[in-house]
Amino acid sequence: MQPSWNSVGAGAPRERAPAYGIASMGLKIGIGVGDTALGSAGGLDVYTRTLVEALDEHEHTNQYFVLLREKGKRAESRAREAWLDRKWSRNVRFIIVRDHALPPTRREIWQRRILRRLRMEPPQIPDTVEEYRAYQIDRLRLNLVHFPRTAISPLCLGTPALLTFFDLQHEYFPEFFTPAERLGRTTHFRAAIAKARHIIAPSEYTKHTLNETYGVLNSKMSVVPVGISRSFQRVPPHEIERVRAKYNLPQEFIFYPANPWRHKNHQRLFQSLRLYRERYGQAPKLVLSGRLRGEQLDALSLAEQEGVADLVIDLGFFPRADSAAIFSAATMLVFPSLFEGFGIPLIEAMACECPIAAADATAIPECVQDSALLFNPLDVNEMTDAIYRVMNDATWRATLVARGRVRVQRYHWERVIPELLLVYRQTMLLSQTGQT
Repeated sequence: MQPSWNSVGAGAPRERAPAYGIASMGLKIGIGVGDTALGSAGGLDVYTRTLVEALDEHEHTNQYFVLLREKGKRAESRAREAWLDRKWSRNVRFIIVRDHALPPTRREIWQRRILRRLRMEPPQIPDTVEEYRAYQIDRLRLNLVHFPRTAISPLCLGTPALLTFFDLQHEYFPEFFTPAERLGRTTHFRAAIAKARHIIAPSEYTKHTLNETYGVLNSKMSVVPVGISRSFQRVPPHEIERVRAKYNLPQEFIFYPANPWRHKNHQRLFQSLRLYRERYGQAPKLVLSGRLRGEQLDALSLAEQEGVADLVIDLGFFPRADSAAIFSAATMLVFPSLFEGFGIPLIEAMACECPIAAADATAIPECVQDSALLFNPLDVNEMTDAIYRVMNDATWRATLVARGRVRVQRYHWERVIPELLLVYRQTMLLSQTGQT
């Protein structure tokens, strides 16, 4: 079934008949996905998209309204195209939330005239962008809106808001941000936290940082991890060979999917590759990906500074349809990140039976438990030792794969969705009783 599309950005309120028997479908839940598509915000994009897919596949009690923001004349068509690559069930509706009102139709002009003749004032359309967006969403009369991207917009929304919050990196690594970026993040994050009726943290670590840094009460937070579909799994050999040929990948390589932000620790990883070659005479190729569309930062320039550009293959952004095959083709995943609120590539690697060497930092150990070889991400020697062991010890790789196969069961959506639905219900009840 093709997506059901509605626009609430009209020149005047338009009454709409209930869709698909909404009254009998349980809760009406909005999912605030904004105006982004895969490739614009990294892990947040992956989480948002797979969350909607999982709700569509595993939950058929509630009605879900995917709220897409339209900023310009062509933005609506781009928003639609981003979600047209699959069929959606009748439980999922897509709503275009406009920044500005459309000119009124003839029918609306006629309705206004009738109201005035009856000495009834037509409803007033808010003037500001934020107020108009909130007005459109509130008219849907949803039970709550889930904002899965660490921010709530619009903040003047009357409908109860549930927030998934991923990380407070700027509070722990302020040197990675400009003063303006730190101020912006702090302002927006604090406002979102205050607005939210309840907060979902993807890890106990993130919950701890919110309590430690912003004083968020534990009673206002629930830990619900990011999920992964069972369809994201190790692919057959012919698929591995397909992506190997498509991207000219070597038979053995280390994989690191991460935009080259400073906290992703690319420079120390390149130093580790250099040390690996100095110690053992030959180093494996490192395949990078995850660079966002329009990203100006360049990992290859850092690799050149460290003298290992010849060992690095940068795929940039590639279609998500190739992701499982690339994980399956890799000899190992290295994940030296200094700060993570969760770590989606870790569960993707486990799902594809790709052994992992990862940083012993922030939420990473919680995510992988004993399914990865952990190292100090600030210690290049220790990182090099970990990479060498996983690359060269087949028995150890098999052990990590077996452990990962067990660990990833925790993150399958069919286990995560019931936890999420419980939070939806609890948040709705809190809103009805006026509690936070």
